Order: sequence, then C-alpha cells, then structure tokens
Amino acid sequence: PYRAPVKDQNAFFSVKPQPGGLIWRDWLGLSQNNQTEANYESPAQVVKVFNARSLTDVKAGIWGFGADFDNMKIRCWYEHHFPLLMTEGLIPDLRKAVQTAARLLSLLRSALKEAWFADAKGARGDFSFIDIDFWNLTQGRFLNLIHDLENGHKPDERLNKWQRELWLFTRHYFDDHVFTNPYESSDLERIMTARKKYFTTSAEKQSAKAAKAKKQEAAE
Repeated sequence: PYRAPVKDQNAFFSVKPQPGGLIWRDWLGLSQNNQTEANYESPAQVVKVFNARSLTDVKAGIWGFGADFDNMKIRCWYEHHFPLLMTEGLIPDLRKAVQTAARLLSLLRSALKEAWFADAKGARGDFSFIDIDFWNLTQGRFLNLIHDLENGHKPDERLNKWQRELWLFTRHYFDDHVFTNPYESSDLERIMTARKKYFTTSAEKQSAKAAKAKKQEAAE
C-alpha cells in the first residue's frame, strides 16, 4: 500500500508500521482507494485485483505485518488482521467515522496537555501513547459500526450514535488518565478547567460546530 501527499501527488510513499502498529485509522486506505485531509491512499495491488473480481459469498481479510524502524534499528514487529471491506457504498460513511475519531483524539490530546501543563503549547515530551491507546481501545467499536452498516442500519442514526460513543469514551479516558501526569505534579484547578472546557455538553456541540465550519471552509 502507498500514500501520496495531497500537496504533492507525484511523491508516493509506502505505508510502514509506526509505534503502535497498523490501526483501524489506516484500514480504509488498506482496503480501497481513499483520501484523507493529508494524503491519497492506495491499497496493495493484490487487494486491488481481489476487489476487481467482485466475488460474492466470499469471506476474506487483510493480513498486515512489518517492522517499525528508528534510524535503521528495528524497534518492534507488528502483525494485524483486518476484515476486507466488500461494500464500496459504505466508504463515505466510514470516512466520516474516521474523521470524527481524529477530531476527538485531537480534543483529547489538547485537554490532557492543558490539564497537565501550565504552558500547554510549550509542553515537550512523547505523547504518542495517547494516540496509540485511543486507536487500539476504539477498534472494537469501529468493527461494530462496520457490522451495523453492512446489516442495514441507517447511516445517519448510526453515525450519531458513533459520535456519542466516542465522545463518552474520550471523556472517560481523560478522567482515567488526567491524574497520571508523567511530567509535572497534578494541579486540580487546572484539571477541572480543562475538563469543563472540553468535556461538557456545550463543549461537545462547539467542537462539532467548529469541525463542520472548518470542513465547509476547505470545500470553498
């Protein structure tokens, strides 16, 4: 599989494992031609050939594996099994689901930094564990979403449920981890200020509204 930056479509890069391995965020691009805000994604040739055959009553999956390297030194070997998307009509809805998850992950990251640090913007450290946790812990919910959409659930209703589920998960994750600041001592006032800012019903609505406005601006 390959990715090409939207800003430079002639620069193709092979998809390589990152810390945490392949995650369900990567799954659409491994199954079908896909586009995110940053990249065009193209699956492996063997997947394209399989999809072109339009086989019915066949259950198939994707087996992804590879090594994560840092400065030519192997850090970890990853191996994952994903279902193969057989219904192209679901792609727009699943893309929306991924975009919702990415937005909430960004919100979670900002909330934890503001709760943990007096100077959140200037905070330095490795926060990749937040991303890895988020994608791994929400994978089961994503697979349930695929199952429901494939079995005839109304997309709008199911995506609304998906957004609510992920928002609640994000808030619970914040509550479970906010007192485990790995860099500074906890500040209760700062923690509660961040929670109120990001995890009230009004904050949820404002976040969704801002994401919608940003999407409209990009379209224009």
